[in-house]
Amino acid sequence: MRPRLAALALAVVSTLSLAGCTSEAEPAGDTITMWLMGSETSTSMSDFLIAQYENLTGNHLVVQRFPRADMDTRIRDAMRGEIAPPDVVEVANTASSTYVYDGVFDDITDLYSVLGGDKLLSSFVEVGENQGKQYTLPYYYRSRFIYYRKDLWEKIGVDEPPRTLPAFSEAVLKLAEENPLKINGFSGMYLAGQDWRDALGWIHAYGGQLAEEKPSGKWESTLSSPMTVAGLTQLQDLHVNASRAPWTLKQDKPWLYLNDEDKITDSLGETVDIEISAATIMAGPEARVHFGDRVRNDLGKHVRVWNTETFGIFPLPGTNGGPAPMYVTGSSIGVFSKSRNLEEARTILTILFSREYQTMLAQNGLGPGNSDYEKYLGSDEFSKAMVAVASKSKLTPAAPNWLQVENSGLVDEFFLRIFKGEDILTLAEEYDKVLTPMLNGET
Repeated sequence: MRPRLAALALAVVSTLSLAGCTSEAEPAGDTITMWLMGSETSTSMSDFLIAQYENLTGNHLVVQRFPRADMDTRIRDAMRGEIAPPDVVEVANTASSTYVYDGVFDDITDLYSVLGGDKLLSSFVEVGENQGKQYTLPYYYRSRFIYYRKDLWEKIGVDEPPRTLPAFSEAVLKLAEENPLKINGFSGMYLAGQDWRDALGWIHAYGGQLAEEKPSGKWESTLSSPMTVAGLTQLQDLHVNASRAPWTLKQDKPWLYLNDEDKITDSLGETVDIEISAATIMAGPEARVHFGDRVRNDLGKHVRVWNTETFGIFPLPGTNGGPAPMYVTGSSIGVFSKSRNLEEARTILTILFSREYQTMLAQNGLGPGNSDYEKYLGSDEFSKAMVAVASKSKLTPAAPNWLQVENSGLVDEFFLRIFKGEDILTLAEEYDKVLTPMLNGET
Protein backbone atom coordinates (compact mmCIF):
# COMPACT_ATOMS: atom_id res chain seq x y z
CA MET A 1 0.00 0.00 0.00
CA ARG A 2 1.20 3.47 -0.76
CA PRO A 3 2.48 5.01 2.53
CA ARG A 4 0.32 8.15 2.35
CA LEU A 5 -2.83 6.22 1.56
CA ALA A 6 -2.14 3.58 4.21
CA ALA A 7 -1.71 6.26 6.84
CA LEU A 8 -4.91 8.03 5.76
CA ALA A 9 -6.96 4.83 5.68
CA LEU A 10 -5.82 3.76 9.13
CA ALA A 11 -6.41 7.24 10.47
CA VAL A 12 -9.96 7.29 9.15
CA VAL A 13 -10.82 3.86 10.55
CA SER A 14 -9.25 4.73 13.91
CA THR A 15 -10.92 8.13 14.11
CA LEU A 16 -14.37 6.80 13.31
CA SER A 17 -13.97 4.03 15.86
CA LEU A 18 -13.55 6.62 18.59
CA ALA A 19 -16.41 8.55 20.13
CA GLY A 20 -17.61 10.63 17.32
CA CYS A 21 -15.08 12.31 15.03
CA THR A 22 -14.93 15.72 16.72
CA SER A 23 -12.23 17.47 14.69
CA GLU A 24 -13.27 20.85 13.32
CA ALA A 25 -13.69 21.00 9.54
CA GLU A 26 -12.29 23.64 7.29
CA PRO A 27 -14.81 25.30 4.92
CA ALA A 28 -15.88 22.87 2.19
CA GLY A 29 -13.49 22.81 -0.74
CA ASP A 30 -13.44 20.26 -3.52
CA THR A 31 -16.59 18.22 -4.14
CA ILE A 32 -16.68 14.50 -4.88
CA THR A 33 -19.67 12.46 -6.03
CA MET A 34 -21.08 9.11 -4.99
CA TRP A 35 -23.65 7.24 -7.07
CA LEU A 36 -26.07 4.98 -5.21
CA MET A 37 -28.82 2.72 -6.51
CA GLY A 38 -32.38 2.78 -5.24
CA SER A 39 -33.35 3.61 -1.69
CA GLU A 40 -31.64 0.90 0.36
CA THR A 41 -29.15 3.46 1.70
CA SER A 42 -31.34 5.54 4.01
CA THR A 43 -31.15 9.32 4.18
CA SER A 44 -29.68 9.12 7.67
CA MET A 45 -26.91 6.87 6.37
CA SER A 46 -26.02 9.14 3.46
CA ASP A 47 -26.15 12.14 5.81
CA PHE A 48 -23.63 10.34 8.02
CA LEU A 49 -21.30 9.81 5.05
CA ILE A 50 -21.54 13.47 4.04
CA ALA A 51 -20.87 14.74 7.57
CA GLN A 52 -17.98 12.38 8.25
CA TYR A 53 -16.28 13.11 4.96
CA GLU A 54 -16.50 16.86 5.52
CA ASN A 55 -15.22 16.50 9.11
CA LEU A 56 -12.25 14.46 7.94
CA THR A 57 -11.26 16.40 4.83
CA GLY A 58 -13.02 19.78 4.80
CA ASN A 59 -14.43 18.83 1.40
CA HIS A 60 -17.97 18.12 0.29
CA LEU A 61 -19.58 14.81 -0.72
CA VAL A 62 -22.60 14.80 -3.04
CA VAL A 63 -24.72 11.63 -2.92
CA GLN A 64 -26.82 10.99 -6.02
CA ARG A 65 -29.40 8.20 -6.26
CA PHE A 66 -30.56 6.52 -9.45
CA PRO A 67 -32.90 3.64 -10.29
CA ARG A 68 -31.09 0.33 -10.70
CA ALA A 69 -32.32 0.09 -14.27
CA ASP A 70 -30.60 3.37 -15.16
CA MET A 71 -27.20 2.71 -13.64
CA ASP A 72 -25.63 0.81 -16.54
CA THR A 73 -26.44 3.59 -19.02
CA ARG A 74 -25.03 6.23 -16.68
CA ILE A 75 -21.83 4.25 -16.10
CA ARG A 76 -21.27 3.73 -19.82
CA ASP A 77 -21.95 7.42 -20.54
CA ALA A 78 -19.46 8.46 -17.85
CA MET A 79 -16.82 6.08 -19.21
CA ARG A 80 -17.20 7.68 -22.65
CA GLY A 81 -16.94 11.16 -21.15
CA GLU A 82 -20.48 12.11 -22.14
CA ILE A 83 -21.39 13.02 -18.55
CA ALA A 84 -19.31 14.03 -15.54
CA PRO A 85 -17.74 10.96 -13.91
CA PRO A 86 -18.63 9.99 -10.35
CA ASP A 87 -15.96 9.11 -7.79
CA VAL A 88 -17.56 6.20 -5.92
CA VAL A 89 -20.18 3.90 -7.47
CA GLU A 90 -22.56 1.24 -6.19
CA VAL A 91 -23.43 -1.55 -8.67
CA ALA A 92 -25.46 -4.75 -8.54
CA ASN A 93 -23.36 -7.67 -7.34
CA THR A 94 -24.04 -9.69 -10.52
CA ALA A 95 -22.86 -6.77 -12.68
CA SER A 96 -19.63 -6.26 -10.76
CA SER A 97 -17.49 -8.72 -12.75
CA THR A 98 -18.45 -7.19 -16.11
CA TYR A 99 -17.61 -3.69 -14.92
CA VAL A 100 -14.32 -4.88 -13.43
CA TYR A 101 -13.23 -6.43 -16.73
CA ASP A 102 -14.41 -3.35 -18.63
CA GLY A 103 -12.12 -1.09 -16.60
CA VAL A 104 -14.91 0.78 -14.82
CA PHE A 105 -13.27 0.50 -11.40
CA ASP A 106 -9.86 1.53 -10.06
CA ASP A 107 -7.55 -0.98 -8.39
CA ILE A 108 -8.11 -0.96 -4.61
CA THR A 109 -6.03 -4.04 -3.75
CA ASP A 110 -3.94 -1.90 -1.41
CA LEU A 111 -7.04 -1.14 0.67
CA TYR A 112 -8.41 -4.68 0.88
CA SER A 113 -6.82 -5.71 4.18
CA VAL A 114 -7.45 -2.35 5.85
CA LEU A 115 -11.15 -2.43 4.96
CA GLY A 116 -11.79 -5.91 6.32
CA GLY A 117 -9.71 -8.47 4.43
CA ASP A 118 -10.96 -12.02 4.88
CA LYS A 119 -13.87 -10.77 7.03
CA LEU A 120 -15.48 -9.37 3.85
CA LEU A 121 -18.24 -11.48 2.26
CA SER A 122 -16.24 -13.84 0.05
CA SER A 123 -18.85 -14.40 -2.67
CA PHE A 124 -18.96 -10.64 -3.34
CA VAL A 125 -15.19 -10.29 -3.11
CA GLU A 126 -14.83 -12.95 -5.79
CA VAL A 127 -16.90 -11.05 -8.38
CA GLY A 128 -14.81 -7.93 -7.71
CA GLU A 129 -11.47 -9.59 -8.50
CA ASN A 130 -9.47 -9.83 -11.70
CA GLN A 131 -6.03 -11.39 -12.09
CA GLY A 132 -5.29 -11.22 -8.38
CA LYS A 133 -6.31 -7.57 -7.98
CA GLN A 134 -9.37 -6.22 -6.16
CA TYR A 135 -11.64 -3.63 -7.76
CA THR A 136 -14.96 -3.80 -5.88
CA LEU A 137 -15.96 -4.83 -2.37
CA PRO A 138 -19.28 -5.95 -0.82
CA TYR A 139 -21.52 -3.02 0.09
CA TYR A 140 -24.49 -4.90 1.54
CA TYR A 141 -26.38 -8.17 1.09
CA ARG A 142 -29.84 -9.59 1.62
CA SER A 143 -30.34 -13.33 1.89
CA ARG A 144 -33.40 -15.33 0.92
CA PHE A 145 -34.67 -18.26 2.94
CA ILE A 146 -37.65 -20.55 3.41
CA TYR A 147 -40.88 -19.30 5.04
CA TYR A 148 -43.26 -22.13 5.84
CA ARG A 149 -46.52 -23.00 7.56
CA LYS A 150 -45.56 -25.13 10.53
CA ASP A 151 -49.16 -26.20 11.05
CA LEU A 152 -49.45 -27.61 7.53
CA TRP A 153 -46.04 -29.31 7.61
CA GLU A 154 -47.02 -30.94 10.90
CA LYS A 155 -50.15 -32.37 9.26
CA ILE A 156 -47.92 -34.48 6.98
CA GLY A 157 -45.73 -35.59 9.87
CA VAL A 158 -42.81 -33.15 9.46
CA ASP A 159 -42.20 -31.37 12.78
CA GLU A 160 -38.70 -29.98 12.14
CA PRO A 161 -37.06 -28.28 9.13
CA PRO A 162 -35.43 -30.87 6.84
CA ARG A 163 -31.65 -31.09 7.10
CA THR A 164 -30.95 -31.97 3.47
CA LEU A 165 -32.20 -30.79 0.10
CA PRO A 166 -33.62 -34.20 -0.92
CA ALA A 167 -35.57 -34.36 2.36
CA PHE A 168 -36.87 -30.83 1.75
CA SER A 169 -38.00 -31.75 -1.75
CA GLU A 170 -39.71 -34.86 -0.46
CA ALA A 171 -41.63 -32.79 2.11
CA VAL A 172 -42.97 -30.16 -0.29
CA LEU A 173 -43.93 -32.82 -2.83
CA LYS A 174 -45.83 -34.66 -0.10
CA LEU A 175 -47.57 -31.43 0.93
CA ALA A 176 -48.74 -30.87 -2.64
CA GLU A 177 -49.96 -34.44 -2.94
CA GLU A 178 -51.79 -34.64 0.38
CA ASN A 179 -53.06 -31.02 0.34
CA PRO A 180 -54.01 -31.04 4.06
CA LEU A 181 -56.62 -28.28 3.76
CA LYS A 182 -58.03 -29.55 0.43
CA ILE A 183 -57.54 -26.17 -1.25
CA ASN A 184 -57.93 -25.86 -5.00
CA GLY A 185 -54.63 -24.97 -6.70
CA PHE A 186 -52.63 -25.64 -3.53
CA SER A 187 -48.80 -25.60 -3.75
CA GLY A 188 -46.50 -27.57 -1.48
CA MET A 189 -44.01 -24.84 -2.44
CA TYR A 190 -44.95 -21.75 -4.42
CA LEU A 191 -42.36 -21.33 -7.18
CA ALA A 192 -42.84 -18.50 -9.68
CA GLY A 193 -41.85 -19.21 -13.27
CA GLN A 194 -40.20 -15.86 -13.96
CA ASP A 195 -37.59 -16.00 -11.21
CA TRP A 196 -34.53 -18.18 -11.72
CA ARG A 197 -31.97 -16.92 -9.18
CA ASP A 198 -33.41 -19.06 -6.40
CA ALA A 199 -32.73 -22.04 -8.68
CA LEU A 200 -29.00 -21.49 -8.14
CA GLY A 201 -29.38 -22.96 -4.66
CA TRP A 202 -30.27 -26.35 -6.17
CA ILE A 203 -27.60 -26.15 -8.87
CA HIS A 204 -24.81 -25.13 -6.49
CA ALA A 205 -25.89 -27.66 -3.86
CA TYR A 206 -25.14 -30.48 -6.30
CA GLY A 207 -21.78 -28.96 -7.27
CA GLY A 208 -23.00 -27.45 -10.52
CA GLN A 209 -22.77 -23.91 -11.87
CA LEU A 210 -23.99 -21.89 -14.81
CA ALA A 211 -20.53 -21.36 -16.33
CA GLU A 212 -16.88 -21.88 -15.51
CA GLU A 213 -13.53 -20.45 -16.57
CA LYS A 214 -11.18 -22.85 -18.30
CA PRO A 215 -7.36 -22.86 -17.82
CA SER A 216 -7.11 -21.12 -21.20
CA GLY A 217 -8.99 -18.13 -19.76
CA LYS A 218 -12.04 -18.86 -21.91
CA TRP A 219 -15.46 -19.23 -20.31
CA GLU A 220 -17.79 -22.14 -20.97
CA SER A 221 -21.51 -22.48 -20.26
CA THR A 222 -21.99 -25.58 -18.11
CA LEU A 223 -25.75 -26.04 -18.04
CA SER A 224 -25.36 -29.56 -19.40
CA SER A 225 -22.76 -30.71 -16.86
CA PRO A 226 -23.93 -33.74 -14.82
CA MET A 227 -23.91 -31.80 -11.54
CA THR A 228 -25.91 -28.86 -12.94
CA VAL A 229 -28.39 -31.29 -14.50
CA ALA A 230 -28.76 -33.09 -11.14
CA GLY A 231 -29.79 -29.87 -9.42
CA LEU A 232 -32.11 -28.87 -12.26
CA THR A 233 -33.76 -32.29 -12.25
CA GLN A 234 -34.76 -32.00 -8.61
CA LEU A 235 -35.93 -28.42 -9.01
CA GLN A 236 -37.96 -29.23 -12.13
CA ASP A 237 -39.76 -31.94 -10.17
CA LEU A 238 -40.85 -29.30 -7.65
CA HIS A 239 -42.00 -26.85 -10.33
CA VAL A 240 -44.02 -29.51 -12.11
CA ASN A 241 -45.37 -31.48 -9.16
CA ALA A 242 -45.24 -29.26 -6.06
CA SER A 243 -46.04 -25.76 -7.37
CA ARG A 244 -49.20 -24.41 -8.96
CA ALA A 245 -47.82 -20.91 -9.53
CA PRO A 246 -48.42 -19.50 -13.04
CA TRP A 247 -45.39 -19.65 -15.37
CA THR A 248 -45.78 -15.94 -16.12
CA LEU A 249 -45.64 -14.85 -12.49
CA LYS A 250 -42.69 -13.33 -10.65
CA GLN A 251 -42.06 -14.04 -6.98
CA ASP A 252 -43.91 -10.86 -6.05
CA LYS A 253 -45.63 -10.45 -2.67
CA PRO A 254 -45.19 -14.12 -1.71
CA TRP A 255 -46.86 -13.62 1.66
CA LEU A 256 -50.21 -13.50 -0.16
CA TYR A 257 -50.02 -17.27 -0.62
CA LEU A 258 -48.92 -18.23 2.89
CA ASN A 259 -51.21 -16.10 5.07
CA ASP A 260 -54.66 -17.46 5.91
CA GLU A 261 -56.19 -14.51 4.12
CA ASP A 262 -55.02 -11.24 2.62
CA LYS A 263 -56.14 -8.41 0.38
CA ILE A 264 -54.69 -6.90 -2.78
CA THR A 265 -55.68 -4.08 -5.10
CA ASP A 266 -56.13 -5.21 -8.70
CA SER A 267 -55.37 -3.25 -11.90
CA LEU A 268 -58.81 -1.64 -11.75
CA GLY A 269 -58.30 -0.39 -8.21
CA GLU A 270 -60.66 -2.97 -6.72
CA THR A 271 -59.85 -4.79 -3.46
CA VAL A 272 -59.58 -8.54 -3.95
CA ASP A 273 -59.58 -11.13 -1.16
CA ILE A 274 -56.79 -13.74 -1.27
CA GLU A 275 -56.77 -17.00 0.69
CA ILE A 276 -53.92 -19.34 1.61
CA SER A 277 -52.71 -21.36 -1.37
CA ALA A 278 -49.24 -22.61 -0.37
CA ALA A 279 -47.37 -24.19 2.53
CA THR A 280 -43.88 -22.98 1.61
CA ILE A 281 -42.29 -20.02 -0.17
CA MET A 282 -38.90 -18.34 -0.44
CA ALA A 283 -38.38 -14.66 0.40
CA GLY A 284 -35.98 -12.22 2.04
CA PRO A 285 -35.99 -10.75 5.56
CA GLU A 286 -37.75 -7.60 4.36
CA ALA A 287 -40.91 -9.71 3.81
CA ARG A 288 -41.23 -10.63 7.49
CA VAL A 289 -43.60 -7.74 8.32
CA HIS A 290 -46.12 -9.12 5.80
CA PHE A 291 -46.38 -12.61 7.31
CA GLY A 292 -48.43 -13.61 10.32
CA ASP A 293 -51.81 -13.15 11.94
CA ARG A 294 -53.81 -10.13 10.78
CA VAL A 295 -54.72 -7.96 13.78
CA ARG A 296 -55.51 -4.32 14.50
CA ASN A 297 -52.93 -2.22 16.29
CA ASP A 298 -53.64 0.56 18.82
CA LEU A 299 -54.36 2.97 15.95
CA GLY A 300 -56.95 0.65 14.46
CA LYS A 301 -54.76 -0.24 11.47
CA HIS A 302 -54.41 -3.82 10.27
CA VAL A 303 -50.88 -5.21 10.79
CA ARG A 304 -49.27 -8.64 10.72
CA VAL A 305 -48.00 -10.29 13.91
CA TRP A 306 -45.55 -13.16 13.51
CA ASN A 307 -46.96 -16.28 15.12
CA THR A 308 -44.29 -18.90 15.86
CA GLU A 309 -46.96 -21.58 16.36
CA THR A 310 -48.10 -21.17 12.75
CA PHE A 311 -45.10 -19.81 10.83
CA GLY A 312 -41.41 -20.62 10.69
CA ILE A 313 -38.27 -19.98 8.66
CA PHE A 314 -35.06 -21.85 7.84
CA PRO A 315 -32.26 -21.68 5.26
CA LEU A 316 -32.73 -23.87 2.22
CA PRO A 317 -30.67 -26.94 3.18
CA GLY A 318 -27.86 -28.28 1.04
CA THR A 319 -26.97 -31.89 0.40
CA ASN A 320 -24.65 -32.25 3.41
CA GLY A 321 -26.67 -30.80 6.30
CA GLY A 322 -25.62 -27.13 6.06
CA PRO A 323 -27.29 -24.30 4.12
CA ALA A 324 -27.37 -24.61 0.33
CA PRO A 325 -25.00 -22.25 -1.54
CA MET A 326 -27.70 -19.73 -2.40
CA TYR A 327 -27.53 -16.63 -4.53
CA VAL A 328 -27.96 -13.54 -2.32
CA THR A 329 -29.01 -10.13 -3.54
CA GLY A 330 -27.01 -7.02 -2.81
CA SER A 331 -24.52 -4.51 -4.10
CA SER A 332 -20.81 -4.03 -4.61
CA ILE A 333 -18.98 -0.72 -4.39
CA GLY A 334 -15.75 0.72 -5.70
CA VAL A 335 -13.82 3.74 -6.95
CA PHE A 336 -14.69 4.85 -10.49
CA SER A 337 -11.62 4.58 -12.70
CA LYS A 338 -12.33 7.90 -14.46
CA SER A 339 -12.65 9.76 -11.15
CA ARG A 340 -10.80 13.06 -10.99
CA ASN A 341 -10.41 12.54 -7.23
CA LEU A 342 -9.03 9.04 -6.79
CA GLU A 343 -7.38 9.61 -3.42
CA GLU A 344 -10.46 11.35 -2.00
CA ALA A 345 -12.72 8.57 -3.29
CA ARG A 346 -10.68 6.06 -1.31
CA THR A 347 -11.37 8.06 1.81
CA ILE A 348 -15.08 7.44 1.22
CA LEU A 349 -14.41 3.70 1.16
CA THR A 350 -12.69 3.88 4.54
CA ILE A 351 -15.81 5.57 5.96
CA LEU A 352 -18.09 2.99 4.33
CA PHE A 353 -16.14 0.16 5.96
CA SER A 354 -15.72 1.83 9.35
CA ARG A 355 -17.30 0.28 12.44
CA GLU A 356 -19.91 3.03 12.61
CA TYR A 357 -21.16 2.69 9.06
CA GLN A 358 -21.07 -1.11 8.98
CA THR A 359 -23.13 -1.06 12.18
CA MET A 360 -25.62 1.32 10.57
CA LEU A 361 -26.03 -1.04 7.61
CA ALA A 362 -26.86 -3.92 9.96
CA GLN A 363 -29.22 -1.85 12.09
CA ASN A 364 -31.09 -0.90 8.93
CA GLY A 365 -31.63 -4.55 8.05
CA LEU A 366 -28.88 -4.77 5.43
CA GLY A 367 -26.22 -7.45 5.71
CA PRO A 368 -22.91 -5.59 6.23
CA GLY A 369 -19.98 -6.37 3.95
CA ASN A 370 -17.80 -7.16 6.99
CA SER A 371 -18.91 -10.21 9.01
CA ASP A 372 -17.63 -8.66 12.26
CA TYR A 373 -20.72 -6.43 12.26
CA GLU A 374 -23.38 -9.02 11.44
CA LYS A 375 -24.13 -9.25 15.17
CA TYR A 376 -25.85 -5.86 14.86
CA LEU A 377 -28.50 -7.39 12.59
CA GLY A 378 -30.02 -8.82 15.76
CA SER A 379 -30.35 -12.22 17.42
CA ASP A 380 -33.79 -13.26 16.15
CA GLU A 381 -34.39 -16.20 13.82
CA PHE A 382 -34.55 -13.94 10.76
CA SER A 383 -31.12 -12.43 11.39
CA LYS A 384 -29.62 -15.85 12.10
CA ALA A 385 -31.03 -17.26 8.85
CA MET A 386 -29.81 -14.25 6.89
CA VAL A 387 -26.25 -14.68 8.16
CA ALA A 388 -26.25 -18.46 7.74
CA VAL A 389 -27.32 -18.22 4.09
CA ALA A 390 -24.79 -15.47 3.29
CA SER A 391 -21.93 -17.44 4.84
CA LYS A 392 -22.40 -20.17 2.20
CA SER A 393 -23.52 -17.91 -0.66
CA LYS A 394 -22.40 -18.27 -4.25
CA LEU A 395 -23.22 -15.72 -6.95
CA THR A 396 -23.60 -15.84 -10.69
CA PRO A 397 -20.39 -16.54 -12.69
CA ALA A 398 -17.69 -13.85 -12.44
CA ALA A 399 -17.38 -13.80 -16.23
CA PRO A 400 -16.43 -10.61 -18.11
CA ASN A 401 -19.61 -10.70 -20.18
CA TRP A 402 -22.04 -12.01 -17.59
CA LEU A 403 -24.05 -8.78 -17.65
CA GLN A 404 -24.58 -9.22 -21.40
CA VAL A 405 -25.75 -12.78 -20.79
CA GLU A 406 -28.27 -11.68 -18.16
CA ASN A 407 -29.54 -8.78 -20.24
CA SER A 408 -30.09 -11.05 -23.25
CA GLY A 409 -32.98 -12.78 -21.51
CA LEU A 410 -31.65 -16.19 -22.56
CA VAL A 411 -31.10 -17.37 -18.99
CA ASP A 412 -34.69 -16.43 -18.11
CA GLU A 413 -35.90 -18.25 -21.22
CA PHE A 414 -33.89 -21.39 -20.40
CA PHE A 415 -35.17 -21.68 -16.85
CA LEU A 416 -38.76 -21.00 -17.83
CA ARG A 417 -38.62 -23.90 -20.28
CA ILE A 418 -37.07 -26.11 -17.59
CA PHE A 419 -39.78 -25.14 -15.13
CA LYS A 420 -42.46 -26.03 -17.68
CA GLY A 421 -41.09 -29.56 -17.87
CA GLU A 422 -39.06 -29.74 -21.11
CA ASP A 423 -36.19 -32.22 -21.37
CA ILE A 424 -33.35 -30.83 -19.27
CA LEU A 425 -30.29 -32.24 -21.03
CA THR A 426 -31.57 -31.38 -24.51
CA LEU A 427 -32.28 -27.80 -23.46
CA ALA A 428 -29.00 -27.45 -21.57
CA GLU A 429 -26.93 -28.54 -24.56
CA GLU A 430 -28.88 -26.18 -26.82
CA TYR A 431 -28.30 -23.16 -24.58
CA ASP A 432 -24.66 -24.04 -23.85
CA LYS A 433 -23.94 -23.64 -27.57
CA VAL A 434 -25.45 -20.14 -27.55
CA LEU A 435 -24.17 -18.89 -24.20
CA THR A 436 -20.51 -19.99 -24.47
CA PRO A 437 -19.64 -17.58 -27.31
CA MET A 438 -21.65 -14.84 -25.57
CA LEU A 439 -19.66 -15.36 -22.36
CA ASN A 440 -16.48 -14.78 -24.36
CA GLY A 441 -17.75 -11.70 -26.20
CA GLU A 442 -17.92 -13.51 -29.51
CA THR A 443 -21.56 -12.65 -30.29
